[in-house]
Amino acid sequence: MNNLLLRSILFLSLLSAKSKFTVTGVVQNAAGEGVKKVELSIFDMEGEEVKSTKSKGGGEFKFKKIEPGEYSLYGSHKKQGTGEIEFSIVDTHVEVELIIQLESEKEQDYQEELTESPVDEFPEEPTKESVLLPQQRTQPTKAQLKFEDTFFEYESNLKALKSEIDSLKSVVKGYEKKQTMPNLDRKILDLITIPAFQHRIELQNGTVVSGDILEESDSTLILQTQIGKLVLKKEMVVRM
Repeated sequence: MNNLLLRSILFLSLLSAKSKFTVTGVVQNAAGEGVKKVELSIFDMEGEEVKSTKSKGGGEFKFKKIEPGEYSLYGSHKKQGTGEIEFSIVDTHVEVELIIQLESEKEQDYQEELTESPVDEFPEEPTKESVLLPQQRTQPTKAQLKFEDTFFEYESNLKALKSEIDSLKSVVKGYEKKQTMPNLDRKILDLITIPAFQHRIELQNGTVVSGDILEESDSTLILQTQIGKLVLKKEMVVRM
């Protein structure tokens, strides 16, 4: 009976020993040197202290009989500063390396990280690709002379023509009153003849001119009209 009890106690002791592990490691400063006499404490995830110890020469430390779980190791030294690291124990022993620093060194490291990877507070907007529109073909405007421009010239004596027309008016009035027809000048008789022109020319402004073409060049036309010779610029002629 006693032997059975002893065996049971031994078995439970061995089982309990296998379910606990050792945490070893080293404490170093920012220069990579081992630091001794660092106050070390292991905390579980609920913030409860599990075990504590001090680092020895070279910064080495050891915690025995730590159960599997999630932990954090916190170290503190009066001159070298503080440090913290998280670790896990599953089914084997664990080695941990803890780095301790002064607060001024931590702030300096933080500033260097910001300098190395600056945050762009105002990111540049992506440039929009310009869209090239097809070039539009401009329609050529048809060259036309202004209506105000002079495009014909008279080569007849208008003053003499006016006097002859006035004479015709008096003849017509006398004929209407059954007066004796006076002797007519030959020039007046020539004016009374009904003209029979061969050409009818239409201009850009809508004017229609009837007459015979006396002369024609690349730029002008000279017509014989009922009231005399008329010089036209060809660029004003629409149809003839």
